[in-house]
Amino acid sequence: MITRIVVCTTPGCVRASKELSKHMDPKINPCDDFYQFACGNFLKTANLDNQGSWSVQNVAEDEILLEIRDILEGPGRPDDPRALMTARRFYRACMNERALQVEGKRTLMRIFSQMGGWPTLDDSKLRKDEFDWTKAAYDLRRMGINSDFFFGVSIVRDITDKTRHILAIHDVLYSPPQISNNLRDAYLDYMTDVAVYLGASAFTARRDAEEVLKLLLKLAKISEASATFNKTRAYKRLSLLDLHEAFRTIPWYQYLKNQLEPVENITLQDMVLVTEPLYLRRLETVLEDTSGRVLANFIAWHTIQNLINYLPAELVNRAYEYLAIVNGRRNKPPRWKICVKTTEQRMESVISTAYINNFFDQNIQNKVLELIGNIKMQFKYNLFALDWLDQETKDILMHKLVSSTEETVSYDDLIDALAETRVFDDVAIYEDKLLESALNLGYVGMNLKFSKLRKPFKENWLLNNSFVTGVNIHYSQKENLFRYPVGIFRGLYYQPDRPDYMNYAILGSVIAHEISHIFMEAQYRDMPGDLRSWWSPTSLVLYDAKLQCLANQYGKFEVTEVNKHLDPLNTRDEDVADLAGMRVSYDAYAEKVQEVGTEPRLPGLNYSPNQLFWISSAVHHCSKYSAPTLERYIANYQWSPQQYRVNGPLQNIKDFALDFGCPAGSKMNPDVKCEVW
Repeated sequence: MITRIVVCTTPGCVRASKELSKHMDPKINPCDDFYQFACGNFLKTANLDNQGSWSVQNVAEDEILLEIRDILEGPGRPDDPRALMTARRFYRACMNERALQVEGKRTLMRIFSQMGGWPTLDDSKLRKDEFDWTKAAYDLRRMGINSDFFFGVSIVRDITDKTRHILAIHDVLYSPPQISNNLRDAYLDYMTDVAVYLGASAFTARRDAEEVLKLLLKLAKISEASATFNKTRAYKRLSLLDLHEAFRTIPWYQYLKNQLEPVENITLQDMVLVTEPLYLRRLETVLEDTSGRVLANFIAWHTIQNLINYLPAELVNRAYEYLAIVNGRRNKPPRWKICVKTTEQRMESVISTAYINNFFDQNIQNKVLELIGNIKMQFKYNLFALDWLDQETKDILMHKLVSSTEETVSYDDLIDALAETRVFDDVAIYEDKLLESALNLGYVGMNLKFSKLRKPFKENWLLNNSFVTGVNIHYSQKENLFRYPVGIFRGLYYQPDRPDYMNYAILGSVIAHEISHIFMEAQYRDMPGDLRSWWSPTSLVLYDAKLQCLANQYGKFEVTEVNKHLDPLNTRDEDVADLAGMRVSYDAYAEKVQEVGTEPRLPGLNYSPNQLFWISSAVHHCSKYSAPTLERYIANYQWSPQQYRVNGPLQNIKDFALDFGCPAGSKMNPDVKCEVW
């Protein structure tokens, strides 16, 4: 019997075929190196343009930024919210670089004057310890500038009454506490050049820069020590009066009163959550041992970094020159991209709601939710069939899986978010005064943040732009909740007009990867202080053996570009999640085929639907790295390089070898396989 081959010729399939073809190198034998087969042409043609890396995911993220740019550059409609019109004016101000050259430096000098001066620019100022950093913090807050330079002040959910907010004090992450001589010199050169551009003498600028860097590294050191000590999350929930007693050198009442004005008052009976008490204790010593001049210089430098994208091009360019030394990315992003991101940062809720209004599709969301449900159902089947887990552990894991929930865009959340955007309706935005406009937005944004202190807690993740326009699924272990951003319902991840083998291979494998993390944590907290193991001792021993199998396999992978082997101890949790992602999404798609039948092939690609599944599952990992970036990636990240996030899992999946006819013992079909899920 001859099986009739059906080819899809719709516009969606034609587009999908071109997308896959653009990345593939069919001259590579898929049984030798599947990553090179699926991504070879991408690796040949991707131009790093002096960047450290470039990936298909970067392309997807850029597509979202382009969509936001279209919203901001669009002509607008009469019924557009006023806050969106404010965002458009701010974006235009950001793009007006000519005006910025004139206004930015002048406004920055006014800021220094109002905060008490920047001694580096005037060597006669603050030679004695006459600088009051708490007053400078208040002056900056009043101008609309972030003043979290020694510790942060935020409004968070109360840990004892989850219906309420509480004022929280936490450390500021300056890292790392040790830097190489090369980076040290580069940072000092950067600080010196900025100060000289603004009028300082080279000698004074360099001398003061060294003192500022010393203080920065001290703060990084006590922050790191606090994080190590605070693994048990030893929070302190204190009244403001008790806070004064616990940390006496800081005038807490006046400091917090100034931060909350004009939207809230504070009393000595108000409760405050101190998340890193050890950090605050050591911070007191650091501040007492540091001269007022150094504190003033440090705060001025912090302010410049906080406002860097609103400053003249010479300073922005110098900042990116320094970043090139740090992370290998030598080119500055185009101005439109900087301006889209700064508009997002200043007006998160406005951009989130505008993006949803333009790109949210309830029908597509329903289809994605169906896909998620199928992935979870497949996990249940696979979990039930495992012969190395005892029933007790299966029951616990099954309960955790079944009780997990999904959160996506809801119209109720959208209505609440739209209400919040109204605070931006009448903010003064001047298209020839970017920095002044940014300060006006900053002031309103801080007022909005602190105004929530007395209001009941109501979580609305749409107010966080990264959860809306991003492409990363967020899992809250405490809530057993997955949040799915709008960005993954479209573009690279999901298209309703292409075959589902692509949607399951790309979005499905990402979802399955994230769901697998439910199972892989050996310990969790049901309630504070209630720590227990998910795994029975027997199952845990067997699971460790599975992990060791993967570790043995991945430890043999050599990254030839940098002559290094992978360290599987750093990556094993993500390695097993990658395996689960591909394994379970393939099984879920196979179940769907049993229900609806075989889907058509793509035009111009002589591959079966199953083969196209595997190709699609690899393509979204396509990434090109410079050698220094790849070396840093291996040293610092908990994921294996993308090549091994493809080849590693596939070497352990029998169905892949069967679908491509890989002979036993070939590179992509080794005799020894690590099977987990």
